[in-house]
Amino acid sequence: MKIIKRIQYILVVFFISSFLGTEAQQYFFKNYSVESGLPFVQVSCMFQQKNGYLWSGGYGGVCRFDGKSFLTFNPKKGLVDHNVNAIAEDDSGFVFAGTNKGFSIIKNNKIFNYTKKDGLLNPYVIALCNGYDQSMYLGTRKGLYVFKEKKIKPVKEFEQFKINCIYNTTIFNKGSGFLCIGTDNGLVLYDYEKHKSIELINTLNGLPSNQVNCITHQNGNLIIGTAGGLSVYDLSTKKITNYHIENGLIDENINSVVNQNDKFVWIGSENGLLRFDGLQFNYYNIGPDNNSNVVRCLVHAREDNIWVGTHSGLFRYKDNSFSTFDKINGPGNAFVFQIFRDSHGDLWVTSDNNGIYKYSQGYFKRYGTADGLKTNSVKSGLQDAEGRVIFGTENDLTQFKNEKFETIPITPQLKGSREVLFLASDNKLWTGGSNGVASIIWTNNKPESKFYPINFKGEFQVYGICEGDDHELYIGTQHAGLYKLVGDSMIALNKKLGWDFEDFLALRYTNGYLFAATLDGLLIYDIKRNDLKRITLNDGLNSEMIYSLEFAENRQALWMGTNQGIDKLNLKKYFENKTIEITSYGKQEGFAGVECNGNGIWEDGDGTLWFGTVSGIVRHEPFNVKKNTIQNSTLIQGIKIFNEDTILKNNVVLPYSYNMLTFNYRGICLTNPDKVLYQKKLEGLDKEWSVPSTEDYSKYANLTPGKYIFKVRSCNNEGIWDTNETTFAFTIARPFYLTWWFTLIVVAFIGSSVYTIFKVRLLSIARQQKLEFNRKVEMSKIELKALRSQMNPHFIFNSLNSIQHYIFHTKSDEAIKYLSKFARLVRIILNNSDKPTVTVEEDLEALKLYLELEQMRFEEKFDYEVIIDGTVDTDYDIMPPMLMQPYVENAILHGLNPSSKKGKLIIHLSAKNNFLICTITDDGIGREKAADIKRTMPVTKHKSLGMKITEDRLKILNEINNSRLSVIITDLKENNISKGTQVQLFIPLIG
Repeated sequence: MKIIKRIQYILVVFFISSFLGTEAQQYFFKNYSVESGLPFVQVSCMFQQKNGYLWSGGYGGVCRFDGKSFLTFNPKKGLVDHNVNAIAEDDSGFVFAGTNKGFSIIKNNKIFNYTKKDGLLNPYVIALCNGYDQSMYLGTRKGLYVFKEKKIKPVKEFEQFKINCIYNTTIFNKGSGFLCIGTDNGLVLYDYEKHKSIELINTLNGLPSNQVNCITHQNGNLIIGTAGGLSVYDLSTKKITNYHIENGLIDENINSVVNQNDKFVWIGSENGLLRFDGLQFNYYNIGPDNNSNVVRCLVHAREDNIWVGTHSGLFRYKDNSFSTFDKINGPGNAFVFQIFRDSHGDLWVTSDNNGIYKYSQGYFKRYGTADGLKTNSVKSGLQDAEGRVIFGTENDLTQFKNEKFETIPITPQLKGSREVLFLASDNKLWTGGSNGVASIIWTNNKPESKFYPINFKGEFQVYGICEGDDHELYIGTQHAGLYKLVGDSMIALNKKLGWDFEDFLALRYTNGYLFAATLDGLLIYDIKRNDLKRITLNDGLNSEMIYSLEFAENRQALWMGTNQGIDKLNLKKYFENKTIEITSYGKQEGFAGVECNGNGIWEDGDGTLWFGTVSGIVRHEPFNVKKNTIQNSTLIQGIKIFNEDTILKNNVVLPYSYNMLTFNYRGICLTNPDKVLYQKKLEGLDKEWSVPSTEDYSKYANLTPGKYIFKVRSCNNEGIWDTNETTFAFTIARPFYLTWWFTLIVVAFIGSSVYTIFKVRLLSIARQQKLEFNRKVEMSKIELKALRSQMNPHFIFNSLNSIQHYIFHTKSDEAIKYLSKFARLVRIILNNSDKPTVTVEEDLEALKLYLELEQMRFEEKFDYEVIIDGTVDTDYDIMPPMLMQPYVENAILHGLNPSSKKGKLIIHLSAKNNFLICTITDDGIGREKAADIKRTMPVTKHKSLGMKITEDRLKILNEINNSRLSVIITDLKENNISKGTQVQLFIPLIG
């Protein structure tokens, strides 16, 4: 009987393998192995925590995967043993790892071990299951145990049982349930609240084997994997339905089963992976090697992905949207170019060095030189309106007819490879070469061709041809740019339009727009408006090196094949409002071919897309794409203080010196972690959320004392953001020297010290202080008068009148300019008014601003020039502020302004004998004429005291510095005619 069963098993497996081989279809499984950071190749168990972490165990310990990296726990880090057989999570979120020598509990990266000495009589732990009331059930080679409140207790009725698996039915019974315990003696239903068995299910009840390896549920039924097949146990009728090899299984010794949304049951065994929908079993080839198809464990993840633990690492399955074909019965890793489907529904695939493939009724058939092809390097192909199936090779055109290939004779003028074939609206066939293009028409079933040269000095190749609304042809080349053929005229569009792009590798035309694939992105040329738009990486492309283009979805979408995958541009949105919406697919999303080839895109009538790549053919079924609607679980993985790892509790109070913190976080999105974006905010420092980015850490330095809350959130690969951000609150304490009591002590101490010193020295320096005080008071009074003179209402009134004049005459720019200078001058004067001295540069800055205002006020009345000798160091030399201004003002108001001609004011600075000599020269009317004019003017209430106050200031400065300061005023005359006035001001250099 066993021999017959074995023969039946071999025949069925062979039949299934042969049948599956006709499809030769490989769905995408993302692999994580040693190269990815997994510490072991053979995965024996898996478990996903509620927070999203995926745990896996094997010979090498247990590791945690967050989508980006693996964190390993092994005996070197404290794990009880290398061999991990089972993983589970308790109600507190702590992870249990069952091993050959006991079990370990991982709490916040700390490990606590339990072995035989702790009460685990048989330490070989095979199964783990979170139980009732904060308990964990442990299944061993001999017996069942309960771990609760740090104590281990055996369950007596299982003392002699080998426990293979434990399943808690509370998951689907919503709060009340029982344990399903798989043993070598059958399946035991165990009431964990009453601590007794409910039912034993074994071969006497209909199970195919007493060895129960795995359990799950579906629609209220128990799905039981045994050593003799798959069983479905109806809990209400207690009826068992068994499935064997003859029913579709590939292996009756089942290692793992998992339920996916009550729709599918996934079944893993030593011989591969099956998906069961209740009616039929579908085989999934996980990888190219045998070890990839040895399935030890399965997990249905929170993002609705299936994770598979094999002898070649971990694999993630998302959906059936992408598939490839093996090299035994299909193109395999062939270099695939153009793809098209003929009127019979057969799919044709051209390739480099592998000839042509025809995909019909689930089979691939290859054609090569033995079938009439002159070369196996075939670059292009199509079917014309009359049913001819035509291909372009590296040196000719050929027609497939009666299972053979016949060369199509065309003009010998066309040279080079036939990289593209295009059928125009008039059924004229076009092809391109390395020196131009040629058209072919059939007359009485005989081809007639015509050559159209492209005049270009360098080497080039035609790669793209398309047709416009007026039946003009657009021709894209590599190296020679873009051309348009109208009649017999070949027009170089690059030169005409002023474009710098050389490579046009594929062309498509619709609605007055020309789309071009280039090595610099996608070009969209609006022909009517003569407008060019370039789509680049910044717009969402996965690469700017585009090799192929094709319309889809009734020209509502444009697919692009790049060297990094494929991109889809939403043409509907682009045509409506120029919105650029690009969806990208690369290796992470399942596009295994990665780099596409020229003209290698085809859309079937049902929306299925075929892509030619450097690694074979990829089929994409957009209608099977499964969106990830699950929000990320965003976790703060670590906190560093001054770049040192630390463990901190929420709401911690840190010393004031611990003010540089780094937060490391991860948004758990196992579907596509590379597309996760983050936003962060530190309340107490930041007002707004940060701009979304892929940066998964935040560093804050020199934080001031206070309360802070760090917040972070992330979005998944579909752009869905967390609704609940992750937070961590902390406080940085104030240093003792900033506390109120310390401040009070310091103030009291300083106050008493100052008072004591003041009292001791008061008598000895009273006289000197009084003299100095009186001198300073006198100086302050004079300086105050000088300030008031500088800011006299007359000057302010005139300035405001000038601003009003500009505004009334709509000279807003002049008004703004005047007001800006006026404000700067006032600010400088006020800033300098409290300073006893300023640098020469600072005083000149104020003086120049004053001169510029007066120039604007008295339009075209005078020019000025400031001359500084090399003996003056304007940045070092120090002088009292605003000593020159009154003399400059006097020269403008009484010398230059009354003059009928445009005057000149010269300010010359030089240094001699520790004096700063300021010479102010004007070519105005002179003092005598100014006095005559003043006598004829009406008397005003305002009297300028600037000159008198300045003289008083100089007098006091002479006393303080023991200097002989003087002012010399000279009337400049020539032939007794006044030529202006010169003032020499001698200012002692204080610096």
